[in-house]
Amino acid sequence: MKTHPVIRQVKRIMATYLREYGIGSPQNERKTLKKTVRIRDIIPFISSIQVRTTLERHLNTDRVNLWDLGANASEFVETNDSLYLRCEERLYSSRILEKIFDQNGEIGKSDVVNWHEIHHAPWQHPLLLVELRPVSIPPLSLMNRFKQRKLLAENFWLIPD
Repeated sequence: MKTHPVIRQVKRIMATYLREYGIGSPQNERKTLKKTVRIRDIIPFISSIQVRTTLERHLNTDRVNLWDLGANASEFVETNDSLYLRCEERLYSSRILEKIFDQNGEIGKSDVVNWHEIHHAPWQHPLLLVELRPVSIPPLSLMNRFKQRKLLAENFWLIPD
C-alpha cells in the first residue's frame, strides 16, 4: 500500500507593504499611477502566452494601475496584499490584483504603458493594482504603523497590522 504525504496548507494572511522612491520617480508615476490603463489595450502588445493568459483572466476588471517594484521587493508581495507607494512627496494606497512574471518586460515596453527603463533593463515583475488612490494626509494610525515597519529590501518595508 502506497502512502501519500500529508500536505498541510497554511492560509497566508494578507500583508501591507510600503515602497518609497526618491527623486526621479515621476516619469513612470505619471504613466501608470496617475492614470489607469485598460487591460484589453495591453494584450495586443504581448507575445508571451503566459502573460496574455494572466491578463485575460482580469478582463472583467477593465481598468487597472500598473507598477513594478523590482525583482527583490516583488518576491514578497502576493495577490490581495495592500501596497503603499511613496513617490517623492506623494503617497498612494492600493491593493494588488495580480503579480505577473513578464520575462521580456513586454507590458512595460508596450505603447500603452511605455515605462522609462532604468539601466536598460526590462520591467519583469509588473503588478496589476486596483483601488489605487492618493493619500493626502495619512491617518495617525497609519503613520504609527509606518514607524514600526520592517525593512525587507532596499526602500521596501513590511508594515505591521
